[in-house]
Amino acid sequence: MSDSVSRLNGALSGRYTVERELGEGGMATVYLAKDIKHNRNVALKVLKPELAAVVGAERFLAEIETTANLQHPNILPLYDSGEADSFLYYVMPYVEGETLRDKLDTERQLPVDEAVRIATAVANALDFAHKHGVVHRDIKPGNILFQGGQPVVGDFGIALAVGAGGGARLTETGLSVGTPYYMSPEQATGDQTVGARSDIYSLGCVLYEMLVGDPPYLGSTAQAVLGQIISGKPVTATEHRSAVPAHVDAAIRKALEKVPADRFTTAADFAAALGNTTFRHGEAPAAASVASAGPWKPTALAFAALSVVLVGVLANSGLGPPPSGPVERHPIEPPAPLERVMVRLSRDGSRIGYRIIRPDFPLFERLGPEDSQIWVRERGVLDLEAIPGTQGAAEFTFSPDGNSIAFIVGDTVKTVSLEGGRPLTVLVDEPAMTPDWGDDGYLYLGSSSSERPHVLRVPATGGEATPVPGTEDQGVFFEMPWVLPGSRGMLGRLYHDVYDEELTEIWAVDFETGSRHYLVHGIRAQYIASGHIVYLTGTGQLMAAGFDLESLQLTTDPIVLEEGLFGFLVSDRGDLIAGYGAPRRQDYQVMWVDRDGTMEVLDWTFRPGESNYDPTLSPDGSRVVLTSQQRDSSFLVKTWDLAGGTSQIVAQGRYRHTTWSADGRYVGMIEWADSSARFVRIRADGSGEIEPLTEVIPEPEDGDVWPGSWSPDDTLFVIGNRTGLAAIPAGTGVVDTLLVTGKQHGQATLSPDGRWLAYVEEDDDPAVAWRIFVRPFPNVNDEKIPVSAGQGYEPRWSRDGRTLYFVRFEGPGVQLLAASVRAGTGFSVLRVEPLFYPQTGSIYLGGGWSYDANADGSRFIGVRRLSTAPREDRLVLTTNFFAELRERVGGGS
Repeated sequence: MSDSVSRLNGALSGRYTVERELGEGGMATVYLAKDIKHNRNVALKVLKPELAAVVGAERFLAEIETTANLQHPNILPLYDSGEADSFLYYVMPYVEGETLRDKLDTERQLPVDEAVRIATAVANALDFAHKHGVVHRDIKPGNILFQGGQPVVGDFGIALAVGAGGGARLTETGLSVGTPYYMSPEQATGDQTVGARSDIYSLGCVLYEMLVGDPPYLGSTAQAVLGQIISGKPVTATEHRSAVPAHVDAAIRKALEKVPADRFTTAADFAAALGNTTFRHGEAPAAASVASAGPWKPTALAFAALSVVLVGVLANSGLGPPPSGPVERHPIEPPAPLERVMVRLSRDGSRIGYRIIRPDFPLFERLGPEDSQIWVRERGVLDLEAIPGTQGAAEFTFSPDGNSIAFIVGDTVKTVSLEGGRPLTVLVDEPAMTPDWGDDGYLYLGSSSSERPHVLRVPATGGEATPVPGTEDQGVFFEMPWVLPGSRGMLGRLYHDVYDEELTEIWAVDFETGSRHYLVHGIRAQYIASGHIVYLTGTGQLMAAGFDLESLQLTTDPIVLEEGLFGFLVSDRGDLIAGYGAPRRQDYQVMWVDRDGTMEVLDWTFRPGESNYDPTLSPDGSRVVLTSQQRDSSFLVKTWDLAGGTSQIVAQGRYRHTTWSADGRYVGMIEWADSSARFVRIRADGSGEIEPLTEVIPEPEDGDVWPGSWSPDDTLFVIGNRTGLAAIPAGTGVVDTLLVTGKQHGQATLSPDGRWLAYVEEDDDPAVAWRIFVRPFPNVNDEKIPVSAGQGYEPRWSRDGRTLYFVRFEGPGVQLLAASVRAGTGFSVLRVEPLFYPQTGSIYLGGGWSYDANADGSRFIGVRRLSTAPREDRLVLTTNFFAELRERVGGGS
């Protein structure tokens, strides 16, 4: 029993017996309790301590008393409230049925009739409360419950009590009342005197989500959502779901009007409109170019503010010489985070482009065809225009004349004219990145392949890709090419071996001679028409120096222009767009997680750019091996001492899927090539040479080699592939087929005694995808025992072989489970126990959580990305930037 439950039971002795915690919301923690006097289950809700401290017991209890007499079939009654041992609490009926939030998480969209029925019932409840002077202030799916199939509204008036009790002090602390997705514009702006029409707005949001599947306004941070609510364009449900009747869509649009006076006067009017097939309200928003943004529409709309400013400032940017006059700065505050947008400026400043990632897509993952698109806005035009054929684009650049763009989708490079027409495929099967378009008609591409660590160039019309002279060295990696005027040469970012932003260098490359030379330390550089280079350092400094195009040398010492930047763009007209905020760098943590989900972070320091995963514990539990993908797509294999937190680099290259030898002296791994693999080992202290344990194994004709596990005596490697299971005896390189089923198998792992093989197998049901099974080894044809009743990934044996851990997608994310097994002469699953959900930000691979279990199964080691607080990113536009450079830097032309 937790300390909080024990304290509550002590404080409420004789009145309520608290059994367990049910959940936690924005304002209160909810417990299942027994009402001793009436012998009934109740939901006991305890106000969060920080709210209780701000509101105060007397004010809270006085305000909440006004809600106690609300008696309506669609309102969950308030049984009791009080103060005990500094706890402020209130008591409501315990409803065992699901909430609307649960229902939407399962079904996402509801039938139109059902959604309207629920909204009408809630509107009637709201109308009753409003007539009694009570405003809910926190209408959301989580506060709408189903009791006997009927919707009932819970927490009625609680938000009002908190808001009224806290007053100005609540605002001063930064605490808010309400849930961002469903807040009215007046709530979003901090108005503490919101009225009944705020509830009508929130109900409109809920109905919209029941029909469309998402709230009207989305964003990756609360601030972004509130910005959309305040200034986003009107929405229409029929745009996303044509089955929504016109009168229902009109009622939603009226409920979502930004000005309260433009909404329904009463909730009863809203309910009546939902039942009136002739009801209409204004005109549905026109399907403008931005409206076709699909899943990334909210982010695209967020840049309306940016577009308005740029239209005003750049409208008169002609194509003649740079303007003269004072340097002017114009802050741009888009109401959505910039982390989902890549901004590009044509060289003449006539066009600005955005690669926009849809709001709900996990950042830093590989983009699919529905996850992003490129948008362009021309000078003097407000609307953004979606560029057809650019879905799934990761990076892009403008042509020198600004009339076309080149972009990368997966491993394919394409170009498309902004005047219309279908995209042209320029290059396929080439892992390229950071494109630039030279005025010689070539595209210049940084390679993301560790086997080709140089810059490639290919005709923009298509053809053979060749390495740029001066960038071919193995072990030296070039990125971020910026082609100089006349295609005389280029600037590029260079680093050796492991990428570190603070140590990367800017070099100049001479295309005529193939020579190169160092200029400065930095992560991105651009030559600009004033005769300078401007570059960004790994610590966020914007630097500048004079530069001579003939000698490709600096003509002045670099100076610091600005601090705290994450990006910049400069046009040939002298327009600078600078992004201010913390440099964009991911950080990782290794963590222990107990069986109850309690997390302990290990204070280890990783190099910038290392995406760590695949932790595997040594047999004695003293060390862990981690695989880290570098920016050049190679892999770094390191062992870490758990006691001291020190690390040792074991190998770098195309090595993955590490294991330990039984005696802990060696780390085994797969060495991959483009169409083959072999299994190798190296001493765990990094000494000695890498030893091959098998010959090079060509990829089987029937499919990929799927990584598996070494046998306990390190004599063979068991794998899965697209048709079954196989074993590869060490030293032979011969694939010995064990089982052919015609289904995909993978993640094969042998029990500690080598007698049982656990693996994942493709399931016929797409909703399940993969299941976990166990077979005897090596006689895998004898028996097949299911372990996961449904979906399962990433099986891991306990050291004693009595437990098989695995993960599945369930509820809020990936869940870890423990299957207790009997593994003797036969094998059986005794029980399956769900343990916990890995922390937000945990690294997932192969469909599951990347983890390992300690010897007794009491703790699990895993890796997570650090979740960062919303950043105060901002854009600033500087005009006549060249004048500032000449004054502060000198040099130039």
